[in-house]
Amino acid sequence: MQSTKTYSEINDEYDTSKSSFLLETFALEIQMCDKIKDKKRMQRIYPKTEKLQAVINDPKVMGIIKECGGKMYMTEKKWEKALNELFECFKYYQECGNLRAKEILLYVILASMLSKSEINHVDTREAKVYKDDQTVIAITSLHQAYEKNDIKGI
Repeated sequence: MQSTKTYSEINDEYDTSKSSFLLETFALEIQMCDKIKDKKRMQRIYPKTEKLQAVINDPKVMGIIKECGGKMYMTEKKWEKALNELFECFKYYQECGNLRAKEILLYVILASMLSKSEINHVDTREAKVYKDDQTVIAITSLHQAYEKNDIKGI
């Protein structure tokens, strides 16, 4: 059975004047890889998105790319990379008003715990909106108990 190659797999040379269209195409392909759990293809495609710089990045498209990339890094246990990608995703989702921003913030806090980051991402300007949300409070409390090695609190 022969697999069909996509544009991104065939062509490594891109017309950078069409960066925003390429990023949209990559976002769709990355989402598809995420849905069908094609990890190897995702690992080949994702780095190509980092080479493209659109004149104006669409926050919705960039959020999708960063979310899938962050989740990919989490499955690979690359916690710091996951944290960076997910926090970028969170900021993009905040910028475009995507309702998934709160869910991504939870991933950010989890990745922060696993990477042993000393930055409290809930105290950032972008996350202040969710500071009083019950779900965010719960995972923040878990994070604090984890840092204090408080088994009862966990």
